[in-house]
Amino acid sequence: MKSSLIRQTIQAGALAAGLASIVSVPGRAQPPALGIAAPAQGAWPQTSMQTGRYFTYAAPTGWTVNEATNGVDLTSPDANEGINFFGLEGSPGASTPRRFIERMVQAAGLRGFTITETVNRPVQNGFETAEFLFSYTDDKGRPCSAWAWSAVNNALGRNNAYGELAWATTDRWTSEQQFLVASARLVSVSNPQQAFQRDQLVRMRVPVGPGSAGGFNHPNTFTPYNNSAAMNRISDRNARARRDDTPLVDPSTGRTYHGTSDTYNYVKGGWVNPQNPTQLLQVVPPGGKP
Repeated sequence: MKSSLIRQTIQAGALAAGLASIVSVPGRAQPPALGIAAPAQGAWPQTSMQTGRYFTYAAPTGWTVNEATNGVDLTSPDANEGINFFGLEGSPGASTPRRFIERMVQAAGLRGFTITETVNRPVQNGFETAEFLFSYTDDKGRPCSAWAWSAVNNALGRNNAYGELAWATTDRWTSEQQFLVASARLVSVSNPQQAFQRDQLVRMRVPVGPGSAGGFNHPNTFTPYNNSAAMNRISDRNARARRDDTPLVDPSTGRTYHGTSDTYNYVKGGWVNPQNPTQLLQVVPPGGKP
């Protein structure tokens, strides 16, 4: 598999916006890169956003969903493709994004694990972040291909590590990878108090450090480590979704607008600036002032 992870990542961002349109999640799309042709892809299944006890995720119709405090697994009916999200907080010692993915793969008992491409992302709020493409053989002896994202924070002698995985049997990976990666990127924390056993760690006074996520600083959202501020951002994001109201700003003039699902341009992947049709308005982050 020689496809570029950088190209796939850019396309996945654009396609996540398309998936958001399917599941009606306003305000989550990001402007896609222009002039990049997407590879041939299979038909995307009907998908809906669901909120479990700990996480919110895009669940394709008919797929099996298994959720626990440390993650959520989504598997197709024929078990030929799937999405996994997982995290561990307060683990002793230090780690890295690659080491964490390797640890999870080893725990799953996958054979022939081979990383074919690695892209290190910028450190964000104390999290080392990287993306990977890799291949392996599953427990049924089938060759599989996969994409993974991982973020790790090391503090006070412990680490907090998170990852998401999109995979398929190799014969289906090329046509399904865009949908799978876009879906994996939509997983978010819905219960920050208990996800990753955060409440138990707090009760046991485990010194997980200022980079601890537990939803408050989960690397999917990169909220500041301030419980009150983070909860306000989560509340603001949920309120926007209920109102179908997305605050927007013109980056060149500072003029503000309000976008809705009706005014979102799914072809261009954002809200078009009425004063400049070649430019997309920027989404004001949750908690920010429109």
